[in-house]
Amino acid sequence: YDALEPLIPEHLDRLLWSFASYNAGRGYVVRALGIAEMDVKAARLPGPWWSWGLSWRYLAHREAEVRGRWADYRQTVRYVEWIKAKAIALGAEAA
Repeated sequence: YDALEPLIPEHLDRLLWSFASYNAGRGYVVRALGIAEMDVKAARLPGPWWSWGLSWRYLAHREAEVRGRWADYRQTVRYVEWIKAKAIALGAEAA
């Protein structure tokens, strides 16, 4: 969570990306966020590039590889969404 603070200013998005980092690995998350940031600067992505809702798809981007491997983005997204749903069911503020 703290390692992502320089990249992601919003608490909820940082929390969701930290869950993704736990599941897939921090390298994959940092690569995905870097690609999302480049797309925002190139005007291909609307809104904040660090937003989980907009940028989780970059985990599947062909350039989001680390040492020639790619994250299992489907598993990572399911994991993060499962935690988010549990938090909502428990009454936490994670919408």
